[in-house]
Amino acid sequence: MSSDYYRKQAQQQQAKLAQLQKDKSRLVSKASDALIKAKSARQGATRSTNASTAQSKHREAQRYDDEYAKHQKDLARLELKMSDELKRK
Repeated sequence: MSSDYYRKQAQQQQAKLAQLQKDKSRLVSKASDALIKAKSARQGATRSTNASTAQSKHREAQRYDDEYAKHQKDLARLELKMSDELKRK
């Protein structure tokens, strides 16, 4: 095989890793946003004097916590994919 073939293979793998890094940063950003929103909802629940509003804010915080957990799970899968790509190198 020619050196051009191997160079192209290396470039493709580098591009794939760069895309995975980009996806990882996007997921980290989404996870941190969900965490911030959950914290804000919890603070709103403690400030609220109305029981209905407090309950609604607790549900909102739980929803954001679930979203955060989902993003963490996706992040773990992505990191596994990245480590598999690095092993191929």
